[in-house]
Amino acid sequence: MPKIGMRIIKSSCAVAICFLISLFRSEGIVFYSCIAAVLCIQQDVTNSKRVAINRVKGTLLGGFCGMLVLLVEKSFFPNDALWLRYAIISLMIIPIIYSTVLLKMTTASYISCVVFMSVTVSHGMDINPYLFAFNRIIDTLIGIFVALALNTLHMGTARNKDILFVSDLNHTLLNDDQELSAYTKVKLKQLLEQGANITIATCETPSMFLHKLQGIPFTLPIITMNGAATFDMKKQEYNHCKEIPFETYHSLMEVFKQQHMNCFVHTIIHHMLHVYYGDFQNPVEEDYYHAMRKTPYKTYVYSELPEQHHAIYIHAIHKTAQIHTLYDEIKKLPCFYELHIVIKADELHQEYSSMEIYSKDAGKKQAVDDIMKQYHFEKVYVFGDDLEDLPLMGSATQSFAVQNAKKEILAHASIIPSNNDDGVVQKIAQLFYKKLKG
Repeated sequence: MPKIGMRIIKSSCAVAICFLISLFRSEGIVFYSCIAAVLCIQQDVTNSKRVAINRVKGTLLGGFCGMLVLLVEKSFFPNDALWLRYAIISLMIIPIIYSTVLLKMTTASYISCVVFMSVTVSHGMDINPYLFAFNRIIDTLIGIFVALALNTLHMGTARNKDILFVSDLNHTLLNDDQELSAYTKVKLKQLLEQGANITIATCETPSMFLHKLQGIPFTLPIITMNGAATFDMKKQEYNHCKEIPFETYHSLMEVFKQQHMNCFVHTIIHHMLHVYYGDFQNPVEEDYYHAMRKTPYKTYVYSELPEQHHAIYIHAIHKTAQIHTLYDEIKKLPCFYELHIVIKADELHQEYSSMEIYSKDAGKKQAVDDIMKQYHFEKVYVFGDDLEDLPLMGSATQSFAVQNAKKEILAHASIIPSNNDDGVVQKIAQLFYKKLKG
């Protein structure tokens, strides 16, 4: 059986507080406070605020329109003309809903109509219906503020805000469908809103992962392209780019020309990733181009890299034998020591591999070191699954590997549940709320 979660407990507490407040009020109906409180207790603070704002707007609009209709009825229509009352109430639904459209608050249309009808239908014949309408608004606001106050609390636990949590993305935080599970999404939002310091370290460009992380309020820079740059999700800006020196880049391009091989050269211009490329030499890199050119946050240019711009990442896709020949030629360059090169087998095409070339200063470990220094973190906990994560995991306060990680990684880390079992976010929550020694 599933355990009773904090949302359930907080809903019960919110109702109890509304009842307690009602004991000190001579007016009002506590039922409306309780309903508002239960509806506004959400899985995370962001959703709670969104629902609360909708209810406040809807309550004010519906209450105002209800009092307006009561004023007209009392002043101009006889009390026994029920058919006329019902006709007016029915017709008023149109301007109320239309007003929510004009005010760009369509999500509040439902509650606006509910409040309006509760005032006019149920209490239109009261001795003082205006007082009821006013108290109806106050009751709802009480419930809303009680819910918001409770939802911002994390009951009974400490929070370790001096820890930096760093997770790889594919096969680690994302499940096998290459997306965040519903549970991980909710839990990540809760943790971040409660002050957990979490970031991502990935080999991907923002165009490949931003849609996967949509709605997650990361505040720390995301480490992208294996540490070649960091990306501020809130500002949509790149920071701390590790550039390949001009002379080194031109030496590399000479090797590519000698081997008659194309490559994709990545640079950042005005916080937009630009990718320069030449003639395709094989169908796999052409398919890659057609798949990637449609993604946002990236622009492809059929041209050589302009002289005034630095390359931060070079990507080549060719048959595995050609990639290794290319690597051997690059090793002969005097500037080889200035490079960080990663070779990976293509998961979809057995005969092909890819080569990723960065500055020697680019790397997940270096990027994490920069973030720790900038934000004064004392500890770093790392979650990974790939060989590229090893240097970072080796320098961490503690490192963790999901069960589906490569064998070489499992031997150097504590094992947690797989990426399909929300292992990363569960461990982060455990460490964030745990009372740690020292």
